[in-house]
Amino acid sequence: MALFSSIRARVQFGTLALAVVPLLIAAVVIGFLSYQSSRDAVQARVTSQLESLRVVQAAQIKGYFESLSQTLRVTAANPTVLSQFKRFRDSISSVAEQNTIPIEEQRASLVEYFTKDFGAEFSKRNAGATSNIVSLVQALPDLTVNLQYRYISSNPNKLGEKNLLERLEGDSGEFAQAHAEFQPWVGEVVRQYGLYDFFLVDKNGVIVY
Repeated sequence: MALFSSIRARVQFGTLALAVVPLLIAAVVIGFLSYQSSRDAVQARVTSQLESLRVVQAAQIKGYFESLSQTLRVTAANPTVLSQFKRFRDSISSVAEQNTIPIEEQRASLVEYFTKDFGAEFSKRNAGATSNIVSLVQALPDLTVNLQYRYISSNPNKLGEKNLLERLEGDSGEFAQAHAEFQPWVGEVVRQYGLYDFFLVDKNGVIVY
């Protein structure tokens, strides 16, 4: 039997198709437009949230550095800091008088420390990168080598805890005395303000502490 047994059936099917096909097309178009509209709305909302987060984080970072800057200014004007800075500046040149170990032996100790202990940590934190530490140590002035040998490479405390050393055994010099008195105060400042380290630098760029 034929699919359409009469002209009437064909007309009815054609009429039904004319009614259904536009509805299907309309449904597809509406669905696509709704999807696109929803997608655009989600993207706009996510973009807005990210921009808001950026603004908040930027304000937090700016506030942190402004607070840190203010802390440093107040600390720099502290009478204790000013007094100790003068002691370190005036006595640093006399450190060599307490020196009993050949300077090249001290330099070699520094190279070993920065190559092994410090170098290993540096490489771990910098994706395997290495630093040309040997040439840097070789270029250091003897006084700097002597101080770093005393307070860093021969310091019995492990990396990251070198600041725990307050007094050098057998060193009665003015610089060592000033360090022993100042270090506990500095340690408290570093802990209270969440600092990594604490330096005193003169107008010529020389680190005296």
